[in-house]
Amino acid sequence: MRILRALAFALILCCALNAAHAATPNETRTVTIYYGGGAIKEVYDEGDFGLPGEDPNWKKHGDYRSWYESGVVYVTATYDEGLLHGLYTFFTDSGNKWLEVNYSQGKKTGTQREWYDPANVLFRESEYLDGILHGAFTQWYENGEIQETKNYSNGSLDGVLTRYAANDGKKSWSYTYEMQVLQGLATWWYDGVHISKEGSYQSGLKQGLWTEWDTAGQRTVRYFYDQDYEQSRTEWAYHPNGQMASECPYYDGLLQGITNSWYASGQRSGQGGWFGGLQNGAYTAWYANGNRQEEGRKEDGVQTALARFFTNGVMNELWTGTWKPDGFYGTRDEWLGWNGLSYSGFF
Repeated sequence: MRILRALAFALILCCALNAAHAATPNETRTVTIYYGGGAIKEVYDEGDFGLPGEDPNWKKHGDYRSWYESGVVYVTATYDEGLLHGLYTFFTDSGNKWLEVNYSQGKKTGTQREWYDPANVLFRESEYLDGILHGAFTQWYENGEIQETKNYSNGSLDGVLTRYAANDGKKSWSYTYEMQVLQGLATWWYDGVHISKEGSYQSGLKQGLWTEWDTAGQRTVRYFYDQDYEQSRTEWAYHPNGQMASECPYYDGLLQGITNSWYASGQRSGQGGWFGGLQNGAYTAWYANGNRQEEGRKEDGVQTALARFFTNGVMNELWTGTWKPDGFYGTRDEWLGWNGLSYSGFF
């Protein structure tokens, strides 16, 4: 039993010594590499991590420096047994810092910062965990205004992504992501305050109610989507004074439902029914004074009845019959509006 215990202890000790040996180089040296013109290109430390009795296994270990041929520093870094470990800094050929990040055993960790050159203004700041984007991500315009903010989770966009305008830093648009997939609210702004469009995504597809507004805050379009397919929408237009001018419903991309129109005064100017892109049912048009201008009926876009009126509301024309491709078949009566029926005919 004592012999077995002794052998086990010896084995553990041997493994521990080998592990310690693997982390400590057998020998170190400094390597210098030159450009063809003689200028120094790289200088770095190396360590031999080969096992005893085997060929040397040289790996970068310690400080690393490189230069542009002009002599300006290019990269400063630190290696641990061949892996980047510690602060890594990259410079532009003008000498300005361009990128800075920490490494842990070859993987980015913590905050990475990047700068514009030659302005030397912060361009981007991002967070890494175990070599993967994880956490807040911010990007700036060269004038210092924030350009974009977003968040990553294990390398995937997760949360709200917001883009800002370059000239004033106000919000331009934002999307919501869930592990790299559009999921949730999306919003666009005119000036960071007034919304121009808003809706939601589900599994990367437009879903449910979407709405658009004009710069005055008036609703102009309302959509309903089902898995990115526009099922229906309603469009509104306005007069310069802000009074609603028209309201038009659509289904499957075609006019369908009751359309309405108004004068700038607010007086209704027209109303009619549509189905499948064709006018169907009764319709009416009004003069600006509120009196009827025309009444009629259409079936699948074909006129089946028509009456016209004078501005004072008195009947002007009455058409009764059928409209066919080659003309009207029926009767037409006409009044002058002041002395009764003036014309009656059959077609």
